[in-house]
Amino acid sequence: MPVYKDTSNDSNTYDALIIGAGPAGLTAAIYLCRAQYKVGFIEKDVPGGKIVNTPRVENYPGAGKTDGADLALKMYQQAIDLGAQYIYGNVSNFDSNGRYFRVYTEDGVTRYCKTLLIASGTTENKLDLPNEKELEGKGVSHCAICDGSFTQDKNVAIVGSGAGALGNALYLSSIAKHVYMLNRSEQYKDKQDFLKQIATKENVSISYNTKVTKLIGQDKLEAIEVTDSKTNETKKLDVSYLFVYVGSNASTDFITDKSIIRENGTIAVNENMQTSIPGLYAIGDVNKIKVRQITVACADGTIAALNAVNYLEKWK
Repeated sequence: MPVYKDTSNDSNTYDALIIGAGPAGLTAAIYLCRAQYKVGFIEKDVPGGKIVNTPRVENYPGAGKTDGADLALKMYQQAIDLGAQYIYGNVSNFDSNGRYFRVYTEDGVTRYCKTLLIASGTTENKLDLPNEKELEGKGVSHCAICDGSFTQDKNVAIVGSGAGALGNALYLSSIAKHVYMLNRSEQYKDKQDFLKQIATKENVSISYNTKVTKLIGQDKLEAIEVTDSKTNETKKLDVSYLFVYVGSNASTDFITDKSIIRENGTIAVNENMQTSIPGLYAIGDVNKIKVRQITVACADGTIAALNAVNYLEKWK
């Protein structure tokens, strides 16, 4: 059972703190609150993570077809109703005093916790174009599986040179009217089997040495401008969606202890979602580079929370 003793009267001390409020972090908060622990989650953006910017979610069991923002709000509200505290802020660093984890935010406040869960997710690489941020979720997307169903009978473009771009271009070819594949280099990195399958698709065209140089549209994406990097020839493509697959990085810049960071930038965890540091867990996209789905993030949050409960029961 949880014992507050020296922490219950300190508004900045928690049994568990969670960095990030996406599906992984909110799931963990729900489980920890149900175990009657004092829980807070720190989020620098709107709670809900990337699903907030997803117009429609159709693969979350039990939800049917739902608006991503609505699903995020339900997750957030459930955690709040159970007692979790929402803390708006950006974590700049954390460390340990040998007993408590100390979590520092950019507003100068230090918070303490017995166990810490990192659910900070990933940050997608951008094209660094004007209007890009404003059009995200309005035609500019980083997830074909999430938004592909909205491309029915529409022209779309997908930029990237890796397996993600190839696989998702093949997926979109069965839905969209036409798929423009834009590769900024002269070849794709791997997956020749994908290229063979794509070659059989009449509604897919590939352009190499091609950069997206302009996004056209205000309230929604209407077209893009692309430029051949060898000839400098520029042309306009009328597309309703642009899927950007130019890589992403785990959001771990605030972590100074690099011993828990893998070479690919993700956080190393065991099957219990625990790092090499007792009481420190990492959940969701921040600890993986392959399957990134809402259901997987929720599973991570569940596993970490239940193990954190066991850790807290032994905490002295």
